[in-house]
Amino acid sequence: MKVILPLLVFILTFASAVSHYFLFEQWKAEREALYEQVKIRAVNTQITALSKLFYDAAVAMGGYSITKNDLFSERFNKIIKEIPADLKELRALEESDRVALKKIDAIEVTINDGMKLLMESKKAIDDNTIDVANVRKRHSFQKIRAFADQLKEQLKELQQEPNDSSIRTQGRRTLTLLLIGFALNFASLLLLTIHMALLSRSKRT
Repeated sequence: MKVILPLLVFILTFASAVSHYFLFEQWKAEREALYEQVKIRAVNTQITALSKLFYDAAVAMGGYSITKNDLFSERFNKIIKEIPADLKELRALEESDRVALKKIDAIEVTINDGMKLLMESKKAIDDNTIDVANVRKRHSFQKIRAFADQLKEQLKELQQEPNDSSIRTQGRRTLTLLLIGFALNFASLLLLTIHMALLSRSKRT
């Protein structure tokens, strides 16, 4: 008994140390899973905002071409400045994903081409070089819409579905390892207490 109890205490202590190691690794995995889901939501939000900005720019330019109201012009100019900033934020979110960055490069080309067409159309209106009817034909609002649709499809390819179940699974694993570690620590402490009590009793006798 004197030999078995210390051996059991050692085994349980070792098992507890191993469980703590796996608990730490599991905690890191859970944190990474949580970060990934947060990133996915942030990317999806940025994608939605970027797609909407391009459509809004086209709408503002269309409104300006019809009314020549400065409010439409100001909104158009404001949106045109926001689009590159939003694209930069999207790129920053995906900076560690090479595949996503290649898709963003293609998205940037589409955005730049679309913005160039929008700016040319607005400049033609501001310069009064062509009337509104010709702006609609030559600069083709349908072509602008095609750019917007193309951008929407490219952005959709970048989107991912959040997976909340993976976070719940990681959480359950962490809890299981925590309970195992607690049980091993408790058993080790209990056996150590018994061993010390037996040693104390043997000394008295």
